[in-house]
Amino acid sequence: WRNVAPATRPPGFDPANPSDPAYTWGTFDMQVSAARARGLRVILTLLDAPAWAERGSGGRPGTVNPDPAQFAAFARAAALRYQGQVLDWEIWNEPNLAVYFMPQRDGAGRSVAPSLYRDLVNAAAASIHGVDPRNNVVAGVLAPFGPIEGHMPLDFMRKLLCMSGGKAPRP
Repeated sequence: WRNVAPATRPPGFDPANPSDPAYTWGTFDMQVSAARARGLRVILTLLDAPAWAERGSGGRPGTVNPDPAQFAAFARAAALRYQGQVLDWEIWNEPNLAVYFMPQRDGAGRSVAPSLYRDLVNAAAASIHGVDPRNNVVAGVLAPFGPIEGHMPLDFMRKLLCMSGGKAPRP
């Protein structure tokens, strides 16, 4: 996302429009075309917010509390851009690690990353499926181990899916 969207949000920018002149799709267009020309099925991973779409600071650029609405707009633009060429979409990379997704915990040490990530997944999935219901959205591609600053994968997944101890919560 960060490599395609403008570094600063220009006036009149329409993040849901893949034809907006502020987007720079060239490198990714070439990669998608080259992969498809070789008979490969493309899976695009959407990650790393531009600075104007982050809602915090202090982490690696692109990783700090990305705005779900802005992410959804970009996901729509990407899905429109690659409609008919890409059916598989991965939402973020290893969001259980602080190096890729922040914050992992709030000031009191409570886990927040799974909930924030869930908001991104739901927003992006709605946009991507809105372009083409045949699109596949993959979430929860986690690192196999989680450091103290992050989450172990099973812990992250349980929290992402609103599960406690492996059992679904009661209604």
